[in-house]
Amino acid sequence: MGISRLKAEGLILNKTVVFVGMMGAGKSLVGHALAKYLNVEFFDSDAEIESAENTTIQKIFEYDGEVLFRHKERQIIKRLMNRQKPIVLATGGGTFLTSKNRYYISKNGFSIFLNVPVEVLWPRVMNDYSRPLLKENNAFSTLQSLYSERLPFYLGADLEFAIAKNILPNIIIENIVNILIERNIVIYP
Repeated sequence: MGISRLKAEGLILNKTVVFVGMMGAGKSLVGHALAKYLNVEFFDSDAEIESAENTTIQKIFEYDGEVLFRHKERQIIKRLMNRQKPIVLATGGGTFLTSKNRYYISKNGFSIFLNVPVEVLWPRVMNDYSRPLLKENNAFSTLQSLYSERLPFYLGADLEFAIAKNILPNIIIENIVNILIERNIVIYP
């Protein structure tokens, strides 16, 4: 049975929820919607990095390289995971690959892997030229490889949530909230 909007107003998030998964999986979209639904703050780790560095992720990759980007990402994840109040956090596609990030997330949060098939991801990212890891000649093949390489890490999340092609965001949120209630991540006052 679904959660009504009236019931949602009384729900309390008692642990930070962190969305992990591939680029284009909808981590920011779903995360923002969940935060709004639960009336808590939403953060996007990539947006936080861009704000702190006053530049784009694409330019950080281009000028500083992925190693320095991942260092900056770790700093942001640590800061966000140490906040006093629980939040909803969407992470970059590579965030969960780093053991320190997984540690910070598991210590103070509940991770949700939004598992979206490559065939569904591709139309979402194929014309997004801001994705530094898809600047290869064969971007679809690169996306498939990244998914295969990252899947074992993503499967280490506290929850795997599979997303089909045509599922509506409000249905995703309702299902996730119900699971979070079952796991006592979201509680009634």
